Amino acid sequence: MSLLKGTKTASEWIREGKSCNDHAEALRCFCQALNLEPQNRNAIFNKGVACLNLGRCNEALKCFEFLSEQDPENVTLLEMKGRAYQEMHGYRKAVMVFSEALEIVGAKADEDIDLKRKLKRLINRSV
Repeated sequence: MSLLKGTKTASEWIREGKSCNDHAEALRCFCQALNLEPQNRNAIFNKGVACLNLGRCNEALKCFEFLSEQDPENVTLLEMKGRAYQEMHGYRKAVMVFSEALEIVGAKADEDIDLKRKLKRLINRSV
């Protein structure tokens, strides 16, 4: 708890949201964290995941796009963007994003074979 009794920090709200089994409640926690720290990348990412799980794909996509602007080679963000497009039936965009993620993974010296397989499966589902 923060110095004021009964108030939580952004980190505490994020921790509470991550421990929720209810996506709507988790989203509420991440939004509380963002009220306190609007640029908190962890809260933005988790808000995006919660929105995606709730079928709020446009809102999820905004979160992942915002974060991707700051970290364009983050494969996890690209995967989440692709999933949002996939859920919105934007298959062409999903394939483009998943392919971009595969290129980044393939360019790394320590290639992650499991991640490549996972991304290829997502591409196949999007086609």
